[in-house]
Amino acid sequence: LISALPAHCSMFDFDSLDQAEDDVLALGSSCSGQGFSITLSLHSALSGESLQMIEVASSTTVLSPKKMLQVRMELPANQVQLMVGTSRLFDHEIIGDLITDDANKAIVVSFLLRDPERAKLIEDVRIGRVAFANLDQDSRGDLDIVHAALDLNCSLLKHAAASACQDYAIVLKALKGNGSMLQYVSAELRDNREMVKTAVEQEPHALRYASPTLLEDETIVLAAVRMDADALQYAAKALCDKLNFAEAAVQVQGTSLKHLSGGMREHRRVVLAAVRQNGSALQYAAQSLRGDRQVVLEALESSKGWALCFADQAMQADRDILLSAVKLDGTTLKFATLSLRRDRELVLEAVRQSGEALAYAADELRRERNIVLAAVCQSGLALEHASSNLRNDREVVLSALKSAGMAFKFASEELRSDCELALLATGSALDAMLHVTQELIINASFRIQVAALGVDFESHPFDELLSISAESAKCLLDAGEASFVDVRSSKEFDLSRVPGACKLSDFFGSEAFLSTIARNPRRSVIVYGDMGLEISRCVGGASALRASPKVCAHQVLRLAGGLNNWKKLSYPIEGDSRPMMLGDVIAEDGSVQRLNNLFPWLG
Repeated sequence: LISALPAHCSMFDFDSLDQAEDDVLALGSSCSGQGFSITLSLHSALSGESLQMIEVASSTTVLSPKKMLQVRMELPANQVQLMVGTSRLFDHEIIGDLITDDANKAIVVSFLLRDPERAKLIEDVRIGRVAFANLDQDSRGDLDIVHAALDLNCSLLKHAAASACQDYAIVLKALKGNGSMLQYVSAELRDNREMVKTAVEQEPHALRYASPTLLEDETIVLAAVRMDADALQYAAKALCDKLNFAEAAVQVQGTSLKHLSGGMREHRRVVLAAVRQNGSALQYAAQSLRGDRQVVLEALESSKGWALCFADQAMQADRDILLSAVKLDGTTLKFATLSLRRDRELVLEAVRQSGEALAYAADELRRERNIVLAAVCQSGLALEHASSNLRNDREVVLSALKSAGMAFKFASEELRSDCELALLATGSALDAMLHVTQELIINASFRIQVAALGVDFESHPFDELLSISAESAKCLLDAGEASFVDVRSSKEFDLSRVPGACKLSDFFGSEAFLSTIARNPRRSVIVYGDMGLEISRCVGGASALRASPKVCAHQVLRLAGGLNNWKKLSYPIEGDSRPMMLGDVIAEDGSVQRLNNLFPWLG
């Protein structure tokens, strides 16, 4: 296990390592801001010869002087074993913890060299190159190897030999990283207060593995409860039946009330302490106390009103109680009886605190303008719960939009066609643009304005908005405000097309077409295919045009229904006016006739 100190070490010329000394200082000998300074006197464990005096900060770990030895004496840090007396020191231990005499800040440390193969195994376990769980029993009981395994993962304690699970330092290290490892340690250590306290502070449910004696220990149990109220379920029944302890438990975690005995849950003083700490603890109180006015009011105060849902029906029907609740959180109106949800004053108080409370008001009050105005001024999204008439009230909608742009989606269709309101909404929330009407979408001036606000018509989902009906496209054509682009093949284009249309393949080479569009940014470029489907050549063609620097993205619109719908409406066509699919005529029965041999692969 241990090899002799190499002969050259005792004769090492430390004066020749000035540069190495400077490097070593960075490893921990500088003590500024790191506690007090400690001097380590290093001796060979075999010869007793004094080899080094090293100064380190009290806050550094044992690994620091080992690294210093590596620099000064060319000793691999992973092979060095430091000892104080007969006690081995482990890399994670803090140097300052080794001081037993506050007046003496010096420690005599001896060191040995591990066998290189064993040192390599320890390092391999530490970095996970060798699986600790696959080692033999002796190796899993080797404290150095177990320490290395815990450096990697504290949960590996469960694979350690029983002897290692009885070692104080090993167990304490594991519990600091994973409290649930308490289940794998010896019975003696599960009865150790420090061990169990460390475990429950890291994982409160580790309390279940404590000894019966410590399950009656108030300090230990409260430490666990402080972390998680449900940890109280593991405490001894005798402890939970003590009034003073019960009060102490609910003061740190009110909802721990549910794990107390029925007698404690009927005790007014205990329940009051619980609901003051956490109003939702009211749900675990005895039925009689859930109807106690003071208890309920205390619960409302600490839960911002939401504990009302745990109060009994009489309390939920009490106007004063509900008024107290809605002043804290208006949405607690949802727990009110129907008669109270019709109470105008109470509902007004609720919506002023939270506009969303309008959702729980009686229908007749959601039709009252002053109540709805109060709600949307507090939260614009409350417009969703207003009556249809008030969602068509411009002043109400305007008030809602000033509070939340996305309230636009709840406005009536008529007001979602209002350019001023749409611009106000989009300026506040770009996604409000997704709810404008088709009437606005085809308005080129509106598209220019929302693009200036930041709406990116090249990107999803805004690109999907840019479609136009055949009827609207015909109006733009008649007004001379649209240019049509055909995304189909040249042969399909030759068969039939919108008058004046340009093939996509010719578009960027057509100076006349491009100059017409460039002169008028309000001009629409309408792209069409056969059917105008959501997944089609039309979509790809429109995307290509929007990505072009020669066209503004907002100008490009897809023709809904495609050329076939245009033909169906008997709008002007150059060429064959029959509906087609990929160059073949679609018969009245829906079948496709062979018009030519354009697409033989269709079969």
